[in-house]
Amino acid sequence: MTEPTTSTPSDYVATVSFDELPLSAELRQGIKDRGYEKPTPVQAAVLGPILAGKDVICRSKTGTGKTAAFGIPLLERIPAGTRKASAIVLCNTRELALQVAQEVQALGKHKDVSVVAIYGGAPWMRRRRRCAKAPRSSWARRAASWTTSAAARSS
Repeated sequence: MTEPTTSTPSDYVATVSFDELPLSAELRQGIKDRGYEKPTPVQAAVLGPILAGKDVICRSKTGTGKTAAFGIPLLERIPAGTRKASAIVLCNTRELALQVAQEVQALGKHKDVSVVAIYGGAPWMRRRRRCAKAPRSSWARRAASWTTSAAARSS
């Protein structure tokens, strides 16, 4: 006799599709371009609260889509036509800041969003020129966040 199996929710696939979530056509296209078909459970769980403006803390395994989980609703909340820094995300390493900035830039490709990764050890003038083009979101390594704030005040 075999034991009955109990189904446990997957950490990697949600039961809803992106089409069922309240997202703009531009963001849906960016999601489709990235090859995402269904949100992960963490993405589906945090979308509503973040879109409602609530603070969210989530913990999820590696590879479960945490970057898109906060990136998608963050991009959705930025109004079209905004030409000022609208979001700052702090990352604990330069590599993660670059990875997150690249993913969010790709997701927001059809929303005309500019993303700038700011971190130590790289030429400041090139990043300052990109910031002068009024990015809608900025991604900074934690230690570089003071520099980001100072740059925003001086421009």
